[in-house]
Amino acid sequence: MVRTDFDAADDLGAVGFDPQYGAGRVDLLAAESGAAPMGTTATPPVLTARISASRTTVPYAGAVTVSGRVLADGIGTPGIAVTLQRQVGSSWVDTRTGTSGLGGLASWAIRPDRTTYYRLAGAGWSSALLRIAVTPVVSLTARTTGLSGRVLPSRATAVRIDVHRSTGWVTLR
Repeated sequence: MVRTDFDAADDLGAVGFDPQYGAGRVDLLAAESGAAPMGTTATPPVLTARISASRTTVPYAGAVTVSGRVLADGIGTPGIAVTLQRQVGSSWVDTRTGTSGLGGLASWAIRPDRTTYYRLAGAGWSSALLRIAVTPVVSLTARTTGLSGRVLPSRATAVRIDVHRSTGWVTLR
């Protein structure tokens, strides 16, 4: 069986995997025997990730798509185990898991219930942080006897309600 990983290639160009030469020139003898080329040692690729979201502010109970690209030495790489984590206090909690697909892409639809930070993580690496802010949803009904409504989530901070009158905006109490 012929191996085609970094161990069976003579590094050319920049050190490690690079866009011009890839892993380098394949050494067929080393590939067949499973040994590294003479006088070289295999350098595993450096894994990183970039994270983004379809939007960074979402109403309570709204959906947002969080996407990431897993990179091996700067190149999008499929087949890498990846976990979407969210910060809870000072800890990171696994939210979703998966494997990077074509071009190193991984994507999940989530419904965050509070403003928090997210990151992509794998074995020994993690992405930069992404903050997704959750805004309260206010539902009001005006009647001649007064104004009633609710704010979601119920633990939301106080909400100020302003009404436009002929003299300008007035804050209701």
